[in-house]
This record gives sequence, C-alpha cells and structure tokens, in this order.
Amino acid sequence: MGVNSASAWFLGKAALGEGGKAVIDAWARSDSRFDSRAGASDVREAYVAGSRGDWDFSAGRQLIAWGRADSVNPTDVLPARNFTLLTPLDEDQKTGVGSVRATWNRDALRLSALWLPEFRSSTLPLPAVPGVSFVARDPSAAARQWALRAEKSGERVDWAVSYFDGYERQPDLRPEVFSAAGARVGLAHTRIQMLGADAATTVGRYGLRTEVALTRTEDRHGTDPFTRNPFLYAVVGGDRTFLTDLNVNAQLLYRRVVAWEDPAAAPAPLRELALRQALLSNQRDAEQAGATVRVARKWWNDTLEAELSGVAWFARGDFLVRPRLRYAASDRIRLTLGGDLYRGPADSFFGSLRNLSTTFVEVQYNL
Repeated sequence: MGVNSASAWFLGKAALGEGGKAVIDAWARSDSRFDSRAGASDVREAYVAGSRGDWDFSAGRQLIAWGRADSVNPTDVLPARNFTLLTPLDEDQKTGVGSVRATWNRDALRLSALWLPEFRSSTLPLPAVPGVSFVARDPSAAARQWALRAEKSGERVDWAVSYFDGYERQPDLRPEVFSAAGARVGLAHTRIQMLGADAATTVGRYGLRTEVALTRTEDRHGTDPFTRNPFLYAVVGGDRTFLTDLNVNAQLLYRRVVAWEDPAAAPAPLRELALRQALLSNQRDAEQAGATVRVARKWWNDTLEAELSGVAWFARGDFLVRPRLRYAASDRIRLTLGGDLYRGPADSFFGSLRNLSTTFVEVQYNL
C-alpha cells in the first residue's frame, strides 16, 4: 500500500535568566493512503530547566533516554514510542512524558531523582480485525511513577545504574468481551519495576558497551497469558572505525523470560490472542539469543552516508534488515532513501511484522 506523508517539525529553545532555558519540540503530519487521509500532531517535549549550585532542575514533558548500547536499549523505559510515525530515524518515534527531575552533580558523578505524574502509551500498528475492537485502558494511578539514576562519565569507564517503578508504555492485549457478535480487547498496561545498568569504555581502537535490565511485572508467576512475564534483557558489543570513515558495530542480545508458559497451550477460544500477546511483547520463547550488526560509511566531506543495519533472533530465525542512504544536498535540503525488511516465521517476533516491510524516499527541508 502506497503512503504519502507530509510533516512539519518544530524545535524551539529560549534562554531563561542565567543558566535557565525553555524547550519545545513538536510535530504535525498528514498522511494519504489512497483516497483516505489521516492527520496527527504531538508535543514531544515542553519543559523548563535551570541550575543552582551543584543542582540541576527541570519540569514539564521531557524526553529522557537511558542506555549506552547501540539502538537496542533494555533500560530505556521512560519515553513512549509512536511506531506508526513515518520517519527514517527510530529516535524520532520517541516522545517524552510529563516529569520533574532533580540532579545533583559532583565532579563526574550525577545522581538524579524523577517523578513522572503523566502516563503516555506507546502507539502500536495494530491490524484491523473484523469484529474485534481495541480499547485503550490507561492506568488510573499514573502519578505513582518514579525513577532514580546514578551515572558517572568522563573517566576510563562510563557507567550508570537505573531504577524505574511505574507502568510499561507498550500495552498488553487483554480479552474483555468475547461473543458471537464480536470481541473487545483492552490495551492495558502492567506495572513494572526495572533495575538496570549500562557501561561503555574504549580499548585501543575499539569501543565496548554493555547494558542489562531486569524487569518485574504484575504476572510474577506466569499464570496470566495476557500479561507479560518478568524478564532479563542484556546487550554486549562494540564498534571500530576502519579507514577513518567506515564504522562497524556488532552486538549480542540475550532475553530470558521468567516463569514462561507456552501461549499455544492457552484455551482454544483465546489461543490466537495469547499468541499475539506473546509476539507483541517478544515473549514467544522462554529464552532467546540474537545479534545486531551495523555498518556505516561517509563520503564527500560527510555529505553522503550509507548505512546497513540488521537485527536477528536465532531461536526462530527471524530478522530485520534496514538499509539507509542519506545525502545532504545543501545546508537546508537532505534526501534519504531506505527500507525496512521484516522476515521470519509467522509465529516469530519479526516474522509477525512482515506486512510492515517497506521502502521509502524522504525529502527534508530545514528552515
């Protein structure tokens, strides 16, 4: 299906007194799919920030990203994501949430405490199923979300330890009504506690990174096939630059689901939904190993850049391949050609997204 999309992005910053600032980041778009049209807009960030002595403060809707691994970040649980947003960059799909942050700085050490009174759900490309309606069920106690982070940088090893107690941004599929007339599925959000750590260092010409997160959910004993189970997610890898402008990055991935039960064992009327829930949360298997690879090179004073990246899970042989070619025609005009290729068995994470495979051309003009 062909899609045309026009979007406008706005980023504004203003100084507030000595050391203070106000930031707003927003976008609006209009998509055309054959004869139908859809429009949307979002304010990704809108906050004020300032400093006093060893302390930094900020309040408002903020996009706070965690993790040092390349693209795959198990600890990055604070932002919501709009997976339906047509953009070549995954980072542009992220959106901030309302939060208040206080950070104490002492040399290279930063200690942060956050309160997140706003809940924002990730937006998923759910398929249209005849007779099935999906209903958003946002948590009623959104203000009971908080996080802590300690990080140190500027020395031989950069590291951070993070903790989050709040709600999973990506919803679970929970059956509410099943009848001959149709079905209603709730998009519910489990409360999670995430404890994670990440680190990065250099050894000679190699950059090394690792990141790990242990996430506890409401289904601690694995008895509910419609609530994601607790899980461990780890990434380790590194990169090296060859010939001054050829960068190669490789990482190993590992996921282990606690108290896993096969969703195919769910009762027949709910089995298909249980399998869809397992695929959506990437918990189809109790244990998974995988890898990511990214190769990028620049030419012509960095105006032309080619990148080929991929992610694969070994258990079921599913994978995602992403080629990108970017050209800066001038300071204002940038052209991007790329694609996303999802492949694998239908009952695998990337295989279930096969219909989202696409190629695209983007023309970007900066005012």
